[in-house]
Amino acid sequence: MKMLIIPAIDIKGGRCVRLFQGRMEQETVYSDDPVSVAKKWENEGAEMLHLVDLDGAIAGIPKNKEVISSIIKSIKIPAEVGGGIRNIETVKEYISIGVQKVVKINKNSGRSWRRHKKYRNGERVYFHRGSKSCNRDKCL
Repeated sequence: MKMLIIPAIDIKGGRCVRLFQGRMEQETVYSDDPVSVAKKWENEGAEMLHLVDLDGAIAGIPKNKEVISSIIKSIKIPAEVGGGIRNIETVKEYISIGVQKVVKINKNSGRSWRRHKKYRNGERVYFHRGSKSCNRDKCL
């Protein structure tokens, strides 16, 4: 059995960050250059990247699409993207720039998307039910 470990690059304000307990106001900046971070992961053997538009997740629309597009153009490995994806047009935009898979997260994921057959589960869109809060033991 092979396990695929997918490094994540969380993008906020065009920079690579990590949030403390998911709080947007408590961030640690790891790099001002997400493209070089993506290339570094690729050079270290990553087979895929998971890119997260944190600003987009809050705003409900993509906010770091230019950065994500630059990353996609600079790497040869596939990438999946999440954050700010609320409609099929956004999915199509991301796929048109070369994103392999799109992650749509909300409590009603999938209900209004069933008619878009070619973008459904297992093909181009992953549906994931987000949770309100998590700790070490469980997500509530």
